Amino acid sequence: MSSHRSTGSTSLRKGQACIYCRRRKMKCDGARPICGPCRRGQRPEDCEYTDRHGQSRMEALEESIARLSARIHELENPVAPSEEPVVLRQPYGESFTGTSSSRLRSTVLAVPSPGAMNAAGALAPLVEPPRDVILTFLNNFFEHALCLGFFLSAHDFQVSALLPYPLGDHRRPLSSLLAVVYFFGCFLSEDPAWQARSSDYLAKALESSNTSSLASQHPQKVLHTIQVEVLLANYLFSAGRLLEGRYHISTAMSLCVGSGLSTIRSPALLLEDGSSTGFFRKANSPLEVGERIMAWWVTLSLDQGWAAAFEVNSYNDPIIAETETPWPLPVEEYIRGRLISDSPRAALTVQGFLDGNDGEHSFTASPLELAAKAALLWKQSHLLKEASQVMDIAPLSAATRARTDELLLVLNARRGDGDTIYAPGFSLLLARGIAHAALISLICLRSSNSEGLEKVVNSSLSILGIIEKLDPRAIHINPLFTMLWTLASRSLIDILQRVPAIQGDQRNTLVIAIRDGLLAMDRFGSKSDLTKHQVHKIHEVLQNL
Repeated sequence: MSSHRSTGSTSLRKGQACIYCRRRKMKCDGARPICGPCRRGQRPEDCEYTDRHGQSRMEALEESIARLSARIHELENPVAPSEEPVVLRQPYGESFTGTSSSRLRSTVLAVPSPGAMNAAGALAPLVEPPRDVILTFLNNFFEHALCLGFFLSAHDFQVSALLPYPLGDHRRPLSSLLAVVYFFGCFLSEDPAWQARSSDYLAKALESSNTSSLASQHPQKVLHTIQVEVLLANYLFSAGRLLEGRYHISTAMSLCVGSGLSTIRSPALLLEDGSSTGFFRKANSPLEVGERIMAWWVTLSLDQGWAAAFEVNSYNDPIIAETETPWPLPVEEYIRGRLISDSPRAALTVQGFLDGNDGEHSFTASPLELAAKAALLWKQSHLLKEASQVMDIAPLSAATRARTDELLLVLNARRGDGDTIYAPGFSLLLARGIAHAALISLICLRSSNSEGLEKVVNSSLSILGIIEKLDPRAIHINPLFTMLWTLASRSLIDILQRVPAIQGDQRNTLVIAIRDGLLAMDRFGSKSDLTKHQVHKIHEVLQNL
């Protein structure tokens, strides 16, 4: 039976409101099992409580993290076998085990298939190609690594990958990380023979990413496994395998939170001792500390960016709001020995930013910081759109709008600073595109307000302009660019269909902009099923416009 509270009763004690209302700063009546605001908004599945009236999804996630942490500890300390071991299965392994039937050149045939099956039917251990082939793979990968969410030191990774030691040696990267890098080396190759071999490396990376990786004794196994999950998620999103992409980014988030990467209060302490969770050794250098900080912000950016793109809620929202890890610096700063910015810093990094309590945006902030802030604002705009159905969001919307305008001011001031797909850190182009997407989401497209529609048009045209700036020589782009382009194109098409007053030169200008954006995005469809699909859909709509 539900235990409803009177709407005229006294205010709830702290912690008694449901998670949905607390996150959106809505007045909750505390009714069980579904509070009044959630019932009126017809979102009973989002109404959850974290007290003792039953386990919420948030508690389920925390329990999952604790179980994963216990499993890692068990694998690191194999004193006695567990009576009920946790089995981490790879639900996608079977669909990737097929080998290519294409004939490979003699140089390729000299390399045993990395995805060959053993007698038991399981994938055989990864077999490495010759050193010169590894070097080619690394070159192919690092041309696009930053677009794929690579947060480790590129120099240190390449040096360790080429060391003359066997797989599994602690001086080299984790085997599953090498497998996914070799996959991208094949996938991004212009050689059809190596492209045909890419599925084998992908199968090995998927099979080992979250099982044998964590079972190893590699000192960087947690950080490297997070990197594997991020790289796989980016590829799977690009391939149009969206559910699998969300699975892998959720795994990366769980590993980040479980290993304490979201609560690095004092980065300098990691140089004196390991992490408080025990999953990381003492950092050998400020750069190693920086890798851990960047791992959290890259993972958070992907989680929030894709949740906003799909317009879905993320189980990670409450955890992200409690982030204590400082904003990431440019990689060069960590190399110089610097660990934190001189800018004022809120105790809770993300919540302080969303509340406007973290000072002004820094014009010297790293591209990753700016991209993370843009992704947070895009996700926040989605939450506000949902909340608008049950409450007056004008004050919160105005605050979020102000933060977005401030961010765009910084990003526009840095035009030309990294205006390329290969910019240091996360591309400033991507950050600017996401910020414009947040602005579009904050404005009600169904409003007849001409000023609002004009702002939507301007932001949509800005996103299309960003797409046209992407280097046409690039074989692969961040798949979020596809989602941004789709949002901008559909927003303009929607306005053209709903506002008959837009005619003549103004209408032609918008149609030409949509078509130019379509041509620009179509260049990247050969390596991305997601892009190919979205281009086809927009082309169909445009033909009927």
